Amino acid sequence: MLAMHVVGHDQDLAPALERTDLVVAPSTTVLGQAHNRGYDSTCWRIVPNALLDDHRAPDASQREALRRSGPVRVLARLGPEKNVRALLDAGRLVDRGVEVVLAEAGFEHAAGAQAAEYRRCAHSAAHLLMGGIRDGACPGPRSSRGSLKQLS
Repeated sequence: MLAMHVVGHDQDLAPALERTDLVVAPSTTVLGQAHNRGYDSTCWRIVPNALLDDHRAPDASQREALRRSGPVRVLARLGPEKNVRALLDAGRLVDRGVEVVLAEAGFEHAAGAQAAEYRRCAHSAAHLLMGGIRDGACPGPRSSRGSLKQLS
């Protein structure tokens, strides 16, 4: 993943874009600047800088409503020791959404271990009552390191 807060120098940016499968930017301004410089930003995603927004904490009733019926959200490294598959299997027992984002690591205990674990997690996610699989909506180079796969 490439988190791009400003459109940098072409000599640095072009190679970085070739090696990533996901680009996030903090605003439409950055996307527009990249587009104006000739970069295809159509598949880039906006992740606003939360520190710049004045988010008010939900009141007690809103917090309780989220606790009781909001989605279960998990971010985990793709490894069997994280036990994400068990979480997904248990997700069949609840009547709320389960959203899991799995991040590949640059290391594996055995060759192909992350791919095998992803297949097991995808199988479990496919059996959720409220969910499915979203993966790699944007075309382009795929990195073997640092990509995110979302199961929800």
